[in-house]
Amino acid sequence: MNIPVIVNNKEITFNAKPDDSLADVLRSYGFKSVKCGCKRGLCGSCTVLLEEKPVCACRKPIASVRGQHVTTLEGFMSTQIYADITKGFEQAGIHLCGFCNAGKYFAAYEILNSGTRPTQESIIEYTNSFTCECTENSKVISGILTAATLYRKHSSGSENAN
Repeated sequence: MNIPVIVNNKEITFNAKPDDSLADVLRSYGFKSVKCGCKRGLCGSCTVLLEEKPVCACRKPIASVRGQHVTTLEGFMSTQIYADITKGFEQAGIHLCGFCNAGKYFAAYEILNSGTRPTQESIIEYTNSFTCECTENSKVISGILTAATLYRKHSSGSENAN
């Protein structure tokens, strides 16, 4: 079945079974940032943005996203908010393992994009469900708080974006 989806701002028509997972389909089409980990939506490795909201792609049938916007980590990497999150993670000494990158980046994105200033408690709530333990929670909290400060500066125009 042909299923059109807008991936990273480009329309792609996937040839897939309607109940194939979005993660499996994206991966088979070369989007390597979408990893198929636990296949239960718990590890975060298959996280993508669906209409600007993080979702576990392993739990989404491809037919359910027909005509919608999906952003993978590959597409997200060209944004200023990605750069801010990366800088925040680097300043906190975070070295991600590669397996959980999408989950942690898109959790940070959701926090930064929520319109409220993140707190330690809200960050723990957003990131607590990931099973990957490559980074200490205290570093994730610090990294996201730093990223939030950078993001606010760029969003308000008080600092030139690079």
